[in-house]
Amino acid sequence: MKLCRIKYHLILTPFAGLFLLFSSCADSSRSSNELEEIDLYGAYRERSEVPVSNIASGIEYIRLESGEEFMLNDPHLVNVKDSLILFIGFQKLYIFSRYTGEFLYEISSYGRGPDQYLATTSIYDEDEDIFYVNFGNKRRDVNNNNIFRGYNFSGEVVRTVSRPCPIGSEGNLLFISRFWPLNDTLCLGYIDNPEVNQSEKLVVFSNNGKSLKFYPNYNIYNEDNGVFSFEGHKGMFFNAEDTVRFFELHTDTIFSVSSCTIQPRYHIIMGDLLLPYQLRAAKFSEYLNYFHIRNMHESSRFLMFSAGIYGTRHIVIYDKIQKRTMVCDTPDDHDFYKFEDYYGIRCIGFSNDLDNFIPIGTDKHFYINKDDEFVTAIPALEVRRWFERNPEKAALLPDHLMAFRNIQDEDNPVIVIAKLKK
Repeated sequence: MKLCRIKYHLILTPFAGLFLLFSSCADSSRSSNELEEIDLYGAYRERSEVPVSNIASGIEYIRLESGEEFMLNDPHLVNVKDSLILFIGFQKLYIFSRYTGEFLYEISSYGRGPDQYLATTSIYDEDEDIFYVNFGNKRRDVNNNNIFRGYNFSGEVVRTVSRPCPIGSEGNLLFISRFWPLNDTLCLGYIDNPEVNQSEKLVVFSNNGKSLKFYPNYNIYNEDNGVFSFEGHKGMFFNAEDTVRFFELHTDTIFSVSSCTIQPRYHIIMGDLLLPYQLRAAKFSEYLNYFHIRNMHESSRFLMFSAGIYGTRHIVIYDKIQKRTMVCDTPDDHDFYKFEDYYGIRCIGFSNDLDNFIPIGTDKHFYINKDDEFVTAIPALEVRRWFERNPEKAALLPDHLMAFRNIQDEDNPVIVIAKLKK
């Protein structure tokens, strides 16, 4: 891997835009500059059952209320804030009680009305508790930029972001497939690279849609293979250590990014299981033979993500204190976790030695919040299935867990919150 401090290109902008950029650069970051190596390749070869007690000191289970008017689908993101649970799903923004699981209210709604959104996203600024929705392709600002609205937990619109379509260094129109807030005035956008020859990787832009600066793309494959690929999730962002992290699928480095600099933070060793960058537009069958990384999050002690390979997805844990990488596996029931589509919802997570109950982290859309809580959803069907397959363990459960025995397949999921060790 070639490590370097990435240079950037400034774009001529109005004075206000430059002021936002330079004033942001004046902020000091407390993020560590140490480059750490994550041996995914070696840990996968030695994968084994990982007890949840390795990472957590206790687990909380909340059974969400079910009802026809607030039935849930697969989550994009689930988080807890004080007494509230935020559930973001496909065309759904719901708030539940953390203490009782009771449905409390829906935030806005899907549709084309004046205050409705076209699509939910997993873009979530936890520092300010703002989550974003796509306001709609046909409702744009004066510069024809796509508008995103940011809501708080009370359902108020507290921020608006115009996602620009910047012009690249070669005069071509660039498409930002994903963005992330850097602060209250600036965002960082990932520029999709469908033909694997794009010169720009990231763009810093203001909330009103003015492009301020590019970070270049060094992964360029100029040979024309006649293949075109578009997927909106190849660029991943998350918050950690007072900064924004960035990872691009089919690369091996996680970066810390600000409006001023980009620095390598973690190097993921994948060996010959790293998909060559020029094959990122390959058929799905090619992907199955290489690591396919998703859903990265970081606590004060752990970095976690899911890695799919050979039709199975595993949770991967890097312990920043012990400098150790672990890959979750299960001694049996592998067929249950096999996936045949591109995304693969189920994930091999942690065996539950704290409560001798259902495995933790079996949905790839887990989240780690700033309170060092690992938050995930377990479908009702999986809970019922566990009781059917483990009658002896179930008979020994305490009353508060035995209460889950009567769950039905069509019920809303169970939210699991594991308190991570520090």
